[in-house]
Amino acid sequence: MSFPLREGDGPCSKCLKLAAHPRDSPDYGDIATWDQCVMCGITRRNNMHPTVQGDSRIITCGSNLCKAAIPGTPQPQPSRPATHNVPRTVTDLTPGD
Repeated sequence: MSFPLREGDGPCSKCLKLAAHPRDSPDYGDIATWDQCVMCGITRRNNMHPTVQGDSRIITCGSNLCKAAIPGTPQPQPSRPATHNVPRTVTDLTPGD
């Protein structure tokens, strides 16, 4: 499988994990069921992030880089203060003359 954002050569992380166990072992079977990020190839048992686009279920690791690389995915918005009057500096806290 090809992962567009994967760095480096050689087997992907899932293949490396699978290679460490005999094919007939319970660990091999368990790892084989883990989701894998379609962008960078990271795999782990829990905490992967599915995204549904049309009829497809796309799995990412959840990093902003991987999520942003999927066409049609909403981009993260910069955070803003909850209210407009949050002091930004010490002088904003100082009462006027």
